[in-house]
Amino acid sequence: MNKNIVIRPETPGDIEAITNLTIAAFATLEVSNHTEQFVIEALLKLEC
Repeated sequence: MNKNIVIRPETPGDIEAITNLTIAAFATLEVSNHTEQFVIEALLKLEC
């Protein structure tokens, strides 16, 4: 286990990386309609 991992709240500067990671994570999943990043975007808007 890597003890150097830091879990912190996301910041506005993280949004692009989160979007890109989400797209990559679901890119090859056959049951995905590849809209997961839009779900996350909508959830982030609810937080404000």
